[in-house]
Amino acid sequence: MAAITVEMTTQAEDSVTVTPRTIAVEHCPLCWAKGSRILFELEDKLHGIPGKYTYRRCMSCRTVFQDPRVVADDLHLCYPSQYYTHIGLNQDSVSATETEVGSRHFKTGRDAVRDVITAAVQGGEQAWLLNFVGRALATNRDLRERAFHNHVIDELIPRTSGSSRALDVGCGAGWFTRALKSVGWQAEGVEPDPDAARVARRVAACHVWEGDFLRMDLPLGTYNLITLNHVFEHLDDPVQALRRIGELLAPGGRAVLIYPNPESLGARLYGKEWFPWEAPRHLVLPPPRALAGAGRKAGLLAMQFRATARSASHYFTQSRLYAKKELPKSKNAMHSFTVRLLGFIERMLVAIGFDLGEEIIAVLLKPRNA
Repeated sequence: MAAITVEMTTQAEDSVTVTPRTIAVEHCPLCWAKGSRILFELEDKLHGIPGKYTYRRCMSCRTVFQDPRVVADDLHLCYPSQYYTHIGLNQDSVSATETEVGSRHFKTGRDAVRDVITAAVQGGEQAWLLNFVGRALATNRDLRERAFHNHVIDELIPRTSGSSRALDVGCGAGWFTRALKSVGWQAEGVEPDPDAARVARRVAACHVWEGDFLRMDLPLGTYNLITLNHVFEHLDDPVQALRRIGELLAPGGRAVLIYPNPESLGARLYGKEWFPWEAPRHLVLPPPRALAGAGRKAGLLAMQFRATARSASHYFTQSRLYAKKELPKSKNAMHSFTVRLLGFIERMLVAIGFDLGEEIIAVLLKPRNA
């Protein structure tokens, strides 16, 4: 998959001057409990959207949510023309997974191992010895991801070799949709921003619906996979979104949601300076238990939740800059020793079972009898 170079935008680069209107929420948007406490008040440090935005934590399920919340009709004001979904991306650079070096014999052997693991993951036919070796190797998540060239995380690897439909909700410029297509999904995207949708069609070379997935005339009950990659936290009605996902999924299909973990090590260390709060665009950040409960109300079963520290160094670097009243840097910026050490500590904590990773990866399943 082509590497993505996203340059952060400073406040001076955009001229948004209209303050979005807000409306009182008065209850948790996940569990609907009324008891909550104020965490902090934030300004937009990334793009300088006017206004101050209050975030609360539900006393029942611990979901963090914006209250008062930006009204639905003004959400577009929170996304300036330089927002990362459709700013200039470097489509010519390639990642290490496409330029790996080594002898021809090494590559041949490596590719053979990949084929064995892929066949085991997807139930392909192969000799009994190869099948035994493949199944043994495929028990390791890292090896499964490497077998698919690290284009997607394990939860997004297709478990069958046939063509299965995937819908990438809020696909932005299409890089994530392209990754899904590269590992075998019959991928489609849906994106409300017309500029981003236009870029996505070129990047992913697949069909991209343009509009709000909650209200569009999408084919119901047909998708084997629906992904929301850093999209769920932007939605003003998360329960309605989960119900809509249930309508679009085929029986036995799954939804994979990736979003910032409000109880991560970074959130605990940096408090209101934690980069992923991203006011005013992030409206709701639920812990796994809250998302599982809301999923049940929508007819979806909690299949798997895990925290990951894969973005720890990036989030720590940006959070430290916020704490120093400085603007964020490119995602490819060098990380300090302190940041690398914190990232290592977080990875170790996650490895031994603490849900302190900067991101949550949630898998929700639509029952086959639904």
